[in-house]
Amino acid sequence: MSARRSVLLSGAPLVVASNAGVTLASASAFPARDFPAARGPAALRSLLGAGRAETLEAIVRSGGVTGRQLAARLGVSDAAASRHASALRRAGLIRSLRMGQAVKHVATSLGYHRTQPAPCQP
Repeated sequence: MSARRSVLLSGAPLVVASNAGVTLASASAFPARDFPAARGPAALRSLLGAGRAETLEAIVRSGGVTGRQLAARLGVSDAAASRHASALRRAGLIRSLRMGQAVKHVATSLGYHRTQPAPCQP
């Protein structure tokens, strides 16, 4: 039994040959089609789940919101809003800034762009 490796290449087609003792193994690799990253509400919900997608969208729409304001907008507890914000922060989609006793959540450029509809493809 042998393990096979997968390799993604770009550029011109390439033929790879390997002479390992008695056997000769060869493979052809061709450039993969470039697929644009999925964007918009449906893609965001698939990636993050409905609750976190709604959280990110609320943060983007507000331009920045405290944890308590976020919880009120979402209709969830402060703790639930905090858990969603923590996950989004770890993913690099928001930043959280301490402002006195409150924490304000703002979208990063990545978070903002993930909530925007995908541009039309020609």
